[in-house]
Amino acid sequence: MNIVCEDSLLYGREYFTDLGHCQFYSGSDISPDMLQNADALLVRSTTKVTPQLLAKAQQLQFVATATAGIDHLDLEYLHGQGIRTYNAAGCNAPAVVEYVLCAMLYLAQLRNFNLFNKSVGIVGAGQVGSRLQARLAALGIT
Repeated sequence: MNIVCEDSLLYGREYFTDLGHCQFYSGSDISPDMLQNADALLVRSTTKVTPQLLAKAQQLQFVATATAGIDHLDLEYLHGQGIRTYNAAGCNAPAVVEYVLCAMLYLAQLRNFNLFNKSVGIVGAGQVGSRLQARLAALGIT
């Protein structure tokens, strides 16, 4: 398998070199020529995966981003070409939930109110919102 991998992926060399031949690139240095024999492309949000980038990628089967977001992937084009895509949805959700809880507790202390007597409104029930609701419920906060 021929893998093209952004060199900023944490532990990319350690994880992927056992799976096949790996070619590493730096950020914006990727070109269509580099993907000519690629079976897999591993990116971060700095790489815009577009039809122009994939113009010579005739055997590409797989594109994965090590980010939660996917706005740098042209999903319509990729799926139209039968190329599977994956992202790291929810990878940062636990850290965001912990940050929000810490911020709430800090504000309660700073403004001298009891958070446990309050109701919390959460906009969105995605990766972060649903996990935040579960943590708040575990703490007895409505």
